[in-house]
Amino acid sequence: ITERGPVTNMYETVLFAALISLLLGIFLKNYYSLASLIFSLLSLGFILFSKDMVSSKLENLMPILRDNFCLSFHVTTVVSSYGAFALSWILSFIFLLKKDFSKQSVNQVHKIIFIGVGLLATGILLGGFWADKSWGRFWAWDPKETWSLIVLLTYGAIIHGYLAGKFTPFFYLFFSVGAF
Repeated sequence: ITERGPVTNMYETVLFAALISLLLGIFLKNYYSLASLIFSLLSLGFILFSKDMVSSKLENLMPILRDNFCLSFHVTTVVSSYGAFALSWILSFIFLLKKDFSKQSVNQVHKIIFIGVGLLATGILLGGFWADKSWGRFWAWDPKETWSLIVLLTYGAIIHGYLAGKFTPFFYLFFSVGAF
């Protein structure tokens, strides 16, 4: 209807992240499906109980945000990483509750965190190119940019700790819950 990606306000972002989580859950199956269903229900609950804070009203974008190519790819890629990270959060939480610290459970979480890191890194780079094109600078250290970098480095540290053998399966799952 609006000819733009569905991620310009909190309402759309939460629903889109839940959709990405569901699609990943369907595609990857097994525990991913359960985790994606749980996250989607939590997302819908958030939307339902925060009616006064989150508006579902369709609004026009500021002129600088109307570049559909950049908006569609940069923002949807970043929000897709939220869906992947949410899936890793729920999966890690499930495995911690079950006290399942097997290599297979950690590998399932690792796979989805790796997908999230790839999406977020791509989204940050696309955002930098968009910012350079729109404002003439690649990076400005504003809160969104800074926190996206912190999230990327946090999940990158979790992956690095796992691959370097510094984390036990318990700590890997624990840190992935904490990172979200």
